[in-house]
Amino acid sequence: MANSTSFKKGHEPIGGKRGPGKFTTLKQSFLDAFNSEEMGGTEGLIKWAMMYRNRATFYQMIAKMLPKDIVVDMDIDGELVITRKIIQGNGKDET
Repeated sequence: MANSTSFKKGHEPIGGKRGPGKFTTLKQSFLDAFNSEEMGGTEGLIKWAMMYRNRATFYQMIAKMLPKDIVVDMDIDGELVITRKIIQGNGKDET
């Protein structure tokens, strides 16, 4: 016999619908701060990144946001070549 308190598909959780998770709320707070007049949005980020000591931090932050399976290389003409590495079921990677 099934437990009468178990979750049933299609039913709302006890106590009603769930609110936004902590990560969603934190993400929205960062976006609000970024877009505020005091921070300056994209222009403020560019000014901050252009300061000598902040460039390395800026690039580290961008690198952490990129997918881990992206390979960036340069061809003979100096053009950037971006490919996505595909991991096969056997653990071997293919480009």
